[in-house]
Amino acid sequence: MTIPDTGGNPYQPLIDRIGEPHFRQRFTLQVNHATRIFDQGRTLIHIENMEWLMVFIYYGLKVVGMYGWGNRNFKNVQIVENTVYLRNLPKAFDGYRILHLSDLHLARAAIPSKHCSILLAHSPESYRAAASIGYDLMLSGHTHAGQICLPGRYAILANANCPRRMLYGTWKYQMMQGYTSSGTGSCGVPVRFFCPPEIVIHTLRLQL
Repeated sequence: MTIPDTGGNPYQPLIDRIGEPHFRQRFTLQVNHATRIFDQGRTLIHIENMEWLMVFIYYGLKVVGMYGWGNRNFKNVQIVENTVYLRNLPKAFDGYRILHLSDLHLARAAIPSKHCSILLAHSPESYRAAASIGYDLMLSGHTHAGQICLPGRYAILANANCPRRMLYGTWKYQMMQGYTSSGTGSCGVPVRFFCPPEIVIHTLRLQL
């Protein structure tokens, strides 16, 4: 294999391929993402890293007799139908259906600006960047819709750095539409209250 001469810049082949403006944007997004994961900020209090809290919730629910109820809710996966009307959707895709699964555990620059673009992102937290880049629709998960909620799907703990309205269901930010699935999984304790797990089927419709 021949290693290309990059002139001392290991990123030069990528810059040549996608252009310097898009490279800066992509590189900045990756650095910011790594910072959110590895820095000494919110990850120290991220719910998934708080093992003591998971133990407390587990035994607390056992003591008050609610664990069985929550575990049955966790296993009761719902099928949700969601219709999305999009400008610039090719007619061939009018009525197209997308199976949206979450918790079974950016290339926008290559899409012409007048074409419909859909972003599949693990978490809705990148909604600002996605909207500024020009995505039409963002599908995400991660939040479990709060997992342990009060009646009315009000999450006791919001496990994402985004507005509460984006923790579950349909939402809109600027010109971008979004849907955050409650997913089929759980965090730490396999229970759910007032936010059933779901598999979402999205139907795309041409917005006239």
